[in-house]
Amino acid sequence: MHNDNGRLARWGFDVSPKIPIIDGFWLFMPRTVMNGTYIMGEDGEVAFWNYARHQTFRGVSHRHLLRNNNYTVVQSFEQRWSIAPRFTTSLFWDILMTSEKMRHITTGNAPWSVGCGLIMHNNYEELGRIVLAEGSQGFRARLSLGVPVDMNHRWRWR
Repeated sequence: MHNDNGRLARWGFDVSPKIPIIDGFWLFMPRTVMNGTYIMGEDGEVAFWNYARHQTFRGVSHRHLLRNNNYTVVQSFEQRWSIAPRFTTSLFWDILMTSEKMRHITTGNAPWSVGCGLIMHNNYEELGRIVLAEGSQGFRARLSLGVPVDMNHRWRWR
């Protein structure tokens, strides 16, 4: 995806297999989300909102104010199980890795979070979610209603 003046390109992928355990009552979901920004212009000056995002990280990250890394990787492991017909609970562990160069992506000093959540849904989509997370950079409580918080569509990047 190119921006209007063609100085940068963004790319990314989201791999999230859902492994059913106990007849779909319990799910194990490893997930890897990777986003990158490739600067094509000579000057290398890019507005901070054009850098790679990490909105799928559920913990606190002080890096969201200083988005100056070209590559982000969020690795998470989540277990979900149904507690009622329209409610699912989850336990998760996330780690956020960022770097200016792809070869420097590492887990050293990477923010991490562990937490739990309650998800309300209908037969087709998520309707709302409460997430409580504790991690290396603090505690975070989040309530979201409507569009799923883990939606990562590239068309929303403008």
